Amino acid sequence: MSDGFQTARLYVEINHRAKDGALSCSHGVASEQDQAVMDGWTSGGLVQGSNALLIEYLRRESYVMALTILTQEGKTLEDVTPEDLMERVRLQTLRMLDHIGQGVAEETVKRITSSQRGG
Repeated sequence: MSDGFQTARLYVEINHRAKDGALSCSHGVASEQDQAVMDGWTSGGLVQGSNALLIEYLRRESYVMALTILTQEGKTLEDVTPEDLMERVRLQTLRMLDHIGQGVAEETVKRITSSQRGG
C-alpha cells in the first residue's frame, strides 16, 4: 500500500481466433491475496474492478485513436487534441456497444440465472 492506496491485481485473458478475428475474454483476481484485498472493499471489489477495467479500456482506445490520427490520417502531433481523442473514443465505444452490447447483456443474464439455479 502506498499513498493510502490498497492494491489488488486482476488478470485479463484474451482469446483471438485467427481465422475470423473473433474475440472472447475473461478476467479474475490474480491471487488469493488480491481477492482478500478486494473482499475488504465495498461490493467486494466488483465496482472498483469494473471501473478499473473501463479506465484501462479508455486509455488503450485513446492511444489507438492517437496512432490512427498520426499514421493513417498523416497528421502531426500538434493535430492530436484531447477533445478530438475523447470524441473519437466516445463514438468508437458507442459503435462497440451497438455491436456487442446485446450479447454481453444476454451472457450476464444467463450467468446470473445459472448461478441462482446452482449451476
